[in-house]
Amino acid sequence: MDCPACGSPLTLEVGPERPLSTSLRDAILAAEAGERLEITRACWDCGWQEVRQMRVESIDMTAGDQAAVERATLLNEI
Repeated sequence: MDCPACGSPLTLEVGPERPLSTSLRDAILAAEAGERLEITRACWDCGWQEVRQMRVESIDMTAGDQAAVERATLLNEI
């Protein structure tokens, strides 16, 4: 992602309870239903910043493909 003001690369931070190195994907997958995430995009060159808040409304899970589960299990055993 590039800064809309100056074109420099942006940093993406998910917080405030998570380490700075946490990716957005990992934060979303670790979130519980009803939890609120705060996502900050910031440019260290010009100072532009955007903060968004996201709340997890619900979590739906599916069993998955049995062949993929067996393949993952075999790979973990190796």
